[in-house]
Amino acid sequence: MRTTFHKLFWLWQLPKEEAWINEMAEHGYGLVSAGRVTYEFEDIEDGKYKYKALFFKGSFTSEKIREFLKFMEEMDVHNTGHVSYPGHTVIYLRYDSSVEDFDIYSDLDSKIEYERTLVSYLLFATIVTFSHGYLT
Repeated sequence: MRTTFHKLFWLWQLPKEEAWINEMAEHGYGLVSAGRVTYEFEDIEDGKYKYKALFFKGSFTSEKIREFLKFMEEMDVHNTGHVSYPGHTVIYLRYDSSVEDFDIYSDLDSKIEYERTLVSYLLFATIVTFSHGYLT
């Protein structure tokens, strides 16, 4: 059976969102698809899967992301959905809970790029938000 939940997470709350999705999986809800505030789950065995939410620069259809997802599929890590933002994408990955947790951003350069991308996106969103408030 499928169940839909509506929950709002801001983009900078990605770790909190990932923790919530994993908590849902521990209670028997496996993520099937995700939207900006909508999450669809299916019944699974409690704790069968773990999930990673990853923030990428670029469109979901970009070659870089497609190659990454193909590589993940070869490692038995599956894409369960994505949410697109202007110039960025959040991808949700599912993997078997028996697999030890893995860190996609394991090297320093990748972590720095991730943080820079997130900060630049937040800065842009803040500027747009405040300028809109002053222009109306």
